[in-house]
Amino acid sequence: EVEQENGLHYSFEDLSEFFYYVSGLEDQTLNIIWDNNKYIDILYYKALALFELRRNKESLEVLHNALDFSPVGIKYRFEIVENFISQKAYLNAEEYLEDLKFNVVKSSDFARVYRRIGYIKTESKNYIEARICFELSKVFEDSNIADQELKYINSKLETLKSESSKHSYNNLNNLIREAIKYNLIFELSEQ
Repeated sequence: EVEQENGLHYSFEDLSEFFYYVSGLEDQTLNIIWDNNKYIDILYYKALALFELRRNKESLEVLHNALDFSPVGIKYRFEIVENFISQKAYLNAEEYLEDLKFNVVKSSDFARVYRRIGYIKTESKNYIEARICFELSKVFEDSNIADQELKYINSKLETLKSESSKHSYNNLNNLIREAIKYNLIFELSEQ
């Protein structure tokens, strides 16, 4: 946030982020100015470089700093999740994904959230929950990534001779019922 005489200056990735943020303000009299400051791009690339150098703590600090300039900041939030996943800090990643869901406005981002949760569930060998997450991701966006992960998960379930590996989510109602059972459905924010 850059406060100037004429209002608060923030960066937004696109119109959906801008409208999402502005519509959720308690004080609708605030003057929010969409300011695509290049400094935020520098922060983003600095965080990516630090991440590549395995300087995760510093990368996280830079990403959190970027959120001061971009309050919705979906791409920065996803990078924070990736940072946690790379450290195998799955609990932190999952908690962050839980918070992230309140900032997601695009179906492709919902799909990505479910794919990342699915990945974490796969790494934790919770294959049933992983499969549900990848199936849910496909509801929001068709993805070869999800298809490949589902093949892997189904092979693992078949190897484990799991009864649930025989279960198919051939319709959306069955999928949602299973997702609710495992507490994998997001509640929509009130914004």
